[in-house]
Amino acid sequence: MNYFEHGTYLTVNHACAALMGVYGNISLAALLFASRLMIKEEHWNKKVVNFSFWSINIGLMLMVVLDLFPAGSIQFKAVVEQGLWYGRSHEFVDYGIFNKLTWMRGIGASVFFFGGVVPLTWFIVTRLRSLKSTVNTIDKMDPFLKK
Repeated sequence: MNYFEHGTYLTVNHACAALMGVYGNISLAALLFASRLMIKEEHWNKKVVNFSFWSINIGLMLMVVLDLFPAGSIQFKAVVEQGLWYGRSHEFVDYGIFNKLTWMRGIGASVFFFGGVVPLTWFIVTRLRSLKSTVNTIDKMDPFLKK
């Protein structure tokens, strides 16, 4: 199967879902974990963080469900029946249902970007002036670190 599938939208489907699903979410978790420790409690906005988290994951899911998996399946069928050259040709990619599905990715990408990335970036940037003092943080962590 890999001989026919490699180089189609099924490869892109796997790459997007796996890369963002694993490394992207780990990176977001590390960013939020560190931010939670650095930003003063009264300036932490759980609603914005939750909204961004769900928007990023729902946007990714929509990209996979509305475009990458269905388009990849259609392209895989074309590759098996007519060859990889046809499945990646201008005639196949730029016309018909494949092209319409490709435009559907914009729905998920919009949710991902405008509902997830933009609010999370806004949240982090606007909290730069609300950072905890390092002296107070060290004092609370370990009383033996006091001078």
